[in-house]
Amino acid sequence: MSVNKPDLSTVYLILDGNNILTKQDFLREIGALLKFPDYYGNNWDALEECLGDIVSIWQQENPTFLEPFIGSLDAVDKGLKVNVIWLYPENMFNNNPDDFGTAIDILRSANSNKTIPLNFYSSSYMGES
Repeated sequence: MSVNKPDLSTVYLILDGNNILTKQDFLREIGALLKFPDYYGNNWDALEECLGDIVSIWQQENPTFLEPFIGSLDAVDKGLKVNVIWLYPENMFNNNPDDFGTAIDILRSANSNKTIPLNFYSSSYMGES
């Protein structure tokens, strides 16, 4: 009898939209979830910058962040994918539709940047990119 090892090439993180009603809520929660560095400015430009350089940030600022899942960040170079699932995005949409639109645009841009191992999903508003 052979035992298959689990596929450790994909990690799923949950962005809890119950805590996200405003732009500042979103920026705080995604920064905390993805372990952005202390210098993260909690603004749209800082979000784009951190998403665009996430691997370096994890390697320099939080090298043990993904170790419970993958052992080390060396797995990033071997095809690791980090999927962020945004639950209840309608909370932000209903409270701040303009800021919600900006957040979606930034996340879609990050999805299209295939040099980073991040994918963002939400069943309600983003769809799959």
